[in-house]
Amino acid sequence: MHLLGAYGPLAAAFIVTLLTAGPAGVGELAGWMACWRIGWGWLLVAAFRPVVVFGGVVMTLRLIDGTW
Repeated sequence: MHLLGAYGPLAAAFIVTLLTAGPAGVGELAGWMACWRIGWGWLLVAAFRPVVVFGGVVMTLRLIDGTW
């Protein structure tokens, strides 16, 4: 559940937009999010960074503590 919490602000943005602007607002928000001007590599970094950080923390704790 901790890993899913990293995506909480994204979910909150969609929920608040849905409640305030309706489905059309969610479509507009998704359109702005898909308008990525930096490059697809950075999009992947932004999307999967929470997973990588969580995995790094788990492995570090594994090395320090010795248990899962």
